[in-house]
Amino acid sequence: MAVAAHLKNFGAVRYGPPAAAFRKAAVVCVGSSATYAAEAWYNPAHKQKGFFKILNKPLVLAVRAIFPAYKTTPSSTIFRDAGLPSARVALAYTRLKYGARLRFADKGHPFVNRLRETPRARNSGHSATTLQTVAQLLPRIRRLELRAPRNAPDFRIDPTGGVPKEETARRFIEWLDMVLSNNIVIYTDGSEKHENNCVQIGYGWAVFRAGLEFAAGSAFITPESHVFDAEAIGALKGL
Repeated sequence: MAVAAHLKNFGAVRYGPPAAAFRKAAVVCVGSSATYAAEAWYNPAHKQKGFFKILNKPLVLAVRAIFPAYKTTPSSTIFRDAGLPSARVALAYTRLKYGARLRFADKGHPFVNRLRETPRARNSGHSATTLQTVAQLLPRIRRLELRAPRNAPDFRIDPTGGVPKEETARRFIEWLDMVLSNNIVIYTDGSEKHENNCVQIGYGWAVFRAGLEFAAGSAFITPESHVFDAEAIGALKGL
């Protein structure tokens, strides 16, 4: 509650931080604190309506710090406009994440044995435990196998071999001449520019076939991102 009130006081000033920064702070600080250890104390099978009222107070206060709203505005409308979950939705999402963690746990994890329902408990009519109930939210999946990392013998060697850029460019052009005409070559890149105390981060991609460009695109992403994010998005868009 104190963190949410602190964000609300920041939003009361005339020249405050942008709404995107407030939203990120609300998710990281308020949302994570409100649902902390919810895997242990939250169970929808029990009557816990009081938890929703208690948790909604700091969440609503944090959402009101993101953008101005009338006091009579319904909480559901505020959550929808801010793109943030209410207490009930946040707890349900936390429960699903916990179920996914249990399903993906290694077979040697001590929780795995507790997820299995023993024949004695099944015949005696005992209800499933909290762990079993959470794990049943998701279907059975193949568990991941933990293996030691394997690196190639030359993974620490510079792939360029210390060759200058001019030589690398010449080799690339030679390779490009050997590419068949029915193959597709995709070029992507990310950029970051600082201008007028503002950060502009974007990406671009272009698709070539037989030396001719037939598709291209570019766009900006949020200034809170990094140029590495732009490069990854550009590569995804190009593919």
